[in-house]
Amino acid sequence: MDVTSPVARALVQPHIVQSICNELPPESLVAAALINRNFFTYATEAKWSEAPLWALAQRVQVSRRQRYASKVRDVALSESQMRKHADALRRVQFDGLRTLLLAHYSSPRLVADDVAAAAKGDDRYHERLHRYLPAGLRALSLSDCHLTDALLRTFRRRCTRLRSLRLDTYWPDFSYDALVAVLAANPLLEDLRLEPRDAGVSPEGELHGPLLVQCARQRKLRALHFGPSLRLPVDALQQIAAEHAAPFPALERLLGVVPSMAIPLLARWCEDMIDMVLNVQDTDVSILEAASKMKKLRRLRVHFVQETTFCKAEILSLQSLSRMESLCLYSEALGEEGFPEFPLTCDEVQTWIACFPLMRELELEVRMTSSQSYLAALMTVASCCPRLERIMWPGAIDFTNLNLPLLTRPLFPSLQLLHVAFARTGGDRKKFPENCAEEEVTEIIRKHFPKLYRFVVEHKNDTPGILAIKKAFRSYERLNHSAEYGWFY
Repeated sequence: MDVTSPVARALVQPHIVQSICNELPPESLVAAALINRNFFTYATEAKWSEAPLWALAQRVQVSRRQRYASKVRDVALSESQMRKHADALRRVQFDGLRTLLLAHYSSPRLVADDVAAAAKGDDRYHERLHRYLPAGLRALSLSDCHLTDALLRTFRRRCTRLRSLRLDTYWPDFSYDALVAVLAANPLLEDLRLEPRDAGVSPEGELHGPLLVQCARQRKLRALHFGPSLRLPVDALQQIAAEHAAPFPALERLLGVVPSMAIPLLARWCEDMIDMVLNVQDTDVSILEAASKMKKLRRLRVHFVQETTFCKAEILSLQSLSRMESLCLYSEALGEEGFPEFPLTCDEVQTWIACFPLMRELELEVRMTSSQSYLAALMTVASCCPRLERIMWPGAIDFTNLNLPLLTRPLFPSLQLLHVAFARTGGDRKKFPENCAEEEVTEIIRKHFPKLYRFVVEHKNDTPGILAIKKAFRSYERLNHSAEYGWFY
């Protein structure tokens, strides 16, 4: 390539090489790393990396650093990296930065006789962050950081256009009023994630009430993720219901620990809810019946307390959610005996599951106590949910009665995980799998489970037929999948 051509000149500029590598799929990065040293630097780093800072400090002339720094869009750094490049970048401003990941950043408390002087000293300590906090910053993520009022005050003053704020595994050492002020200063915020390392955010382990109230006021907020140590307080939900006519107007995703009374309120407030991952701490309200009113819901994953019971009406109410792609009902019980009883018969399950043609994930930690076989229901799952990728089936799978050799189409063309309570075969030497050679069993399994990489059976039953099926799955894995997946029985 002509070194004087515009393309050649462009491919030696760090910000252009970084942008190209960020857009490449993972399998192409190895080839990109062989092009030249510029590509090697970026292609061998993760997307969140020190590469932009390293390249600016080591490979760009001082007079040109600001020009390139203005074109850097993503930066990840820790406090040690900040110190490492402080001298080289002391006159550089990342005024084009859109995403900042800050990790392992300490925020020590400075002690002074005068409270105002101490606060001023804290603010001065965080001035080194200013070059990484331009007015146009869109996403701010903190991981393993020590949060104080002074640090949050810095974010409030410098960041007013955030779309995403994620605080992961942080040490809380601040007043929640300071965090409320950060949210209030960012009316365009769409994604909020709070996951403290220490559960001691409050004596009861509950989320700060005014913080939840402020979230309800955010007109653009679409996703809320609260860590397992932050329970949504009942009194704050009641306050929101009493004071706000239309709280959480844009909320689509919620992950957190909630009281059961929150679900009917969310069904009334959040018409656009599509994704809920909840840990419900009581049985006061029927969760599923309330969730069935969210007509756009695509994923519902709920962890229930051990005392939970299901009635037929609330299970059947989910039939109204025709867009459902993921339905997972988990129990906190330690053993199967503590799981809630599944109230539907086999025929009712067939009618019920036919209402979810888009289903990709179906996991049910329940007990099927009926004496009848639910194999017909499993066949209905296979025929009605061709996109299914994961299934945790509380019943049994009978490989003989599935009649796999006679089926012309794959039974589960997209299935990746098959988790069943029991697995068995008929034991008849004239029927599958006992009547087939080892290679033939493997080919049949491959045909009907072409993408399966994990097969789990809760209760072992190592009959000759099941051993043949297991061996076929193992051979299938060696032929079609990398060893990283593994098999578990």
